[in-house]
Amino acid sequence: MKSKAEVSEPVNTTHSSALSFSGLVDLFYFSNITVGLCTAAAAAAAFYIHGLTVNLSALLFIFCSTIFIYNLERLHSSPADNLNFPERSFWICQNKSFLTKVNLILISVCFYLLITHFSTVLLSTAFALLISCLCYNSKLRNIPAMKNIMVAVIWAATASIFPLLWIKGLQFNINVNFTLICFGCALMNTILFDLRDAKGDKLYGIKSIPVIFSKKLCFLLYIGIGLAVIILSISANLEALSLIPGIYLFLFFSEETRLKYIIADLTLAIPVLLMI
Repeated sequence: MKSKAEVSEPVNTTHSSALSFSGLVDLFYFSNITVGLCTAAAAAAAFYIHGLTVNLSALLFIFCSTIFIYNLERLHSSPADNLNFPERSFWICQNKSFLTKVNLILISVCFYLLITHFSTVLLSTAFALLISCLCYNSKLRNIPAMKNIMVAVIWAATASIFPLLWIKGLQFNINVNFTLICFGCALMNTILFDLRDAKGDKLYGIKSIPVIFSKKLCFLLYIGIGLAVIILSISANLEALSLIPGIYLFLFFSEETRLKYIIADLTLAIPVLLMI
């Protein structure tokens, strides 16, 4: 783990290394582009499942707002974040100015899309999602398991419900199975990442599911959630989504590498396969 002095020390090779393959991977992973792409991909599947034409403006809003919110949290990282993932903290420290400029562009795009596609429901929903994320970063994350549940709820709502609100306002019929599947998959994703972060979360009083339960109990919970997702996927004729629990169960005991967590995020894009 890098010391505080190392994290704060400027590195002159940041821009040149960004031209390498490793630098590009860092950029996509640490700047949360992968999360934005996966959320937009799942939202595209939501349009398809509900028989709606895919709306590119909605996908752009989801892509930009997702990256903005994740980056906002990373730019104000807690001591637990620095302990759990020092490599990311180091990268963010070296690229803080770049990420701030990117976030300004992202929020500008979001406001433009809200103004040009304005509706009371849309604006209220966007506001509610932002407030939920801010709450997640403060007091609610100290409630046992709430860190995982809040992230899963917000991601599932963004991917499966928000696209419908964009097009139809309140006049829509939600596919409950798809929303529950999105929630279950996102919950498995958060548990996997928080297993990695358990040491720092425990030290700083963040009561995530892996902090509350042992790894064995987390695995049993994983199996339960995975079975529920598979059953819902088959019963709703969304069989492709049953691949997701299998991938997460494989990753659960996989070696701790960056690739493991990149795959974990990219797995959330699997719903887009329904459109093929």
